[in-house]
Parts: sequence; structure tokens; C-alpha cells
Amino acid sequence: MSTSIRRAATFVVCGLVFLTPALWGQQAKEALTFGIYTGASAPSESLSSIYDALDTSSLAQSYRSASDLGVHIGGRLRFGLTEKISFSGSAAYCRFAGQDQTAVLSNGQELSLQTATTLLPISAGVTMFAFKGLIAPYLTAEGTYTYRTVTVATGNSLLQDLIVNSARLELEPSSSRIGAAVAAGVQLDIGGLQPFAELRYHWVNLVGTDSGEDPISFLNISVGLLF
Repeated sequence: MSTSIRRAATFVVCGLVFLTPALWGQQAKEALTFGIYTGASAPSESLSSIYDALDTSSLAQSYRSASDLGVHIGGRLRFGLTEKISFSGSAAYCRFAGQDQTAVLSNGQELSLQTATTLLPISAGVTMFAFKGLIAPYLTAEGTYTYRTVTVATGNSLLQDLIVNSARLELEPSSSRIGAAVAAGVQLDIGGLQPFAELRYHWVNLVGTDSGEDPISFLNISVGLLF
């Protein structure tokens, strides 16, 4: 083998040695990441009011309208199963206030109360990426286990009720149900930090419902950060 061929072969081998880690990095599974998110929540029966606000108001005003219906905050973890599919899990605190309910006392007197509904969904499933880069659109499908309570709302606003109402008066027995959630979002990759925006729809009680129990579902509009 001539000297020039040896040099060429050595150059190719060395190039492959140095390039292989970079090529592998592009195809590597997603590392374990954690994150937090928050935003507005809206019961499914109130979504029409948000659509109406979009027709007549700005996007910011529509988001404020959704925030008046409910809010949420949560945590999330994710790790790669393949290059474009990751396991995802999350837990959130969702609270909806401003719902009127009539209670009948033992003497027959009716009492009108403003109630607050709290939902604590715990979910696990998969997140699928269309592609990865500076911008990465994704879809998520998860099974959920949700704990639900209905209490008296005492604050003048949803945030005040959340902070002030520590001694809660429950109006309905608490319940736990199995359901599902789907989400669509987009995340950025900025120096290892991954801010994201997401729409997530929850079906709370798909399994284990009581006879005559109404279906419960809601929409989360979230912004968050993975790191």
C-alpha cells in the first residue's frame, strides 16, 4: 500500500473517530429532564366562552378570560425511549372557582353557595416529537389518575381563595377516577433550557364512574420550562 493511500486511510479513520460522538449525539435518546409549568384552566362546558372571546377580543384578553375560570401549576419529568419518543409523567394542581351551587338544609331551606373544584391529576404516557432542533413540536398521550374535591369558595378571586381558604368545607365526597389526557405543544432548546407552550385536554372520569355521574373534562393552557 502506497504512502499516500495510508495517509488517506488514516485521515478517514481519524475523521470517523472524531465524528462518531457527534453523530451519535444527534441520534441520542432524550436525557432525563425535569420541569415546571403553569397557566389557565377551563372546564369543557366553558370553552365556548373562550372561543367567543377570541372572536371579539385579543388573544391576551381571551387568556385572561380563561384564567378567571381556573388556574393550574404542575411538575413534569421526561426521558427518552427512542430518538423521537420519550416517557413522560406529570402531576398538577388545578383549581376552578366561581361555580354556583344550591344546598338544601335539613329544615328545607335552600342556601346558595359559590364553590371551588380542585383536581389533582397524576399522569404517565409517551411524548412523540415530529423533529428535534431549536424548535421541536410534539404530541403527548397519557393515562391519568385524578383526585377531585368540591369545597366552598370564600375569597373574592380564585388566587385569594387558594391562599386564604385553608380550612375548607367540602360540599361533596372526594373522589378518584381514571382517565386520559392528550397534548400538543412546541418547545425550544436554548442552551440546555427548554421553554415550552402547550395545550392539554383532560378526560377525568373515563373509568370507574358511578351511575348517573356526568363526564368531567377540562383544558389546560400552559407555559413551562424543562431543564
